[in-house]
Amino acid sequence: LLGKGVDHFEFLGIPFNASIQQVRAAYLELARYLHPDRLKELGFVDTHHDARSVFAQVVIAHTVLTDPARRAEYLAALHASLR
Repeated sequence: LLGKGVDHFEFLGIPFNASIQQVRAAYLELARYLHPDRLKELGFVDTHHDARSVFAQVVIAHTVLTDPARRAEYLAALHASLR
C-alpha cells in the first residue's frame, strides 16, 4: 500500500467517512501487530526498516485523521488532487 500511494483511510482499512473513534480503533489494532517492540518480541528482524516505515505511516495517518484541523486540510488536499 505504501508503494501505491493510497490515502490514509485506505491505509488504515477504514471508510472515507470514518469517525475519530474508528480511526483510533484501526490504529490500535494495527499497532497491536506492527509496533516495532511487538515485532521484536516475535523475533522479527527488520533489517531494512520496512516494518518501521509501515508503522510510521500508521502513526502519521492516525495523527492526521484524529486532529480536526489536520484532517480538514488533508481532505481539502485530497479533493483538490482529484480535480
